[in-house]
Amino acid sequence: HEAYNHPDILKELNENPDFLCILREDIFMRQKISWEEAIQRVLEHIDNQKFGVELDLDCIENTLSSAMTPVGISASLAMNFLYKAGQDNQSLYLHLPEGVSEREDGLKNTLTGKLLSYLVQSFAKGVLERS
Repeated sequence: HEAYNHPDILKELNENPDFLCILREDIFMRQKISWEEAIQRVLEHIDNQKFGVELDLDCIENTLSSAMTPVGISASLAMNFLYKAGQDNQSLYLHLPEGVSEREDGLKNTLTGKLLSYLVQSFAKGVLERS
């Protein structure tokens, strides 16, 4: 999200070749790149190096978390990404931070655990179907 990153951070992400910055606005708003192309570019950027996958649940639309958002990726797109990342022979682990079933302010969502289960299953199915 452009709006939630300081301009200096965005500048560093865009200028440092160690980073690959693909913003959700470039995919879903400006349509400069498709979802599929973005995933392919990410996997190419890794360049056959071992990697871990972190998918912050804050980025999934309407998922209960510390920085819940109505504008993010859908759970289905998250599952698609994790499946494809799991298929890559160099992926080693999955980390799914920030999701909660109940926040300190009392907000609850009983579906968070089920969402986590679907996300883990998607990554695991990708791993099991590696070529």
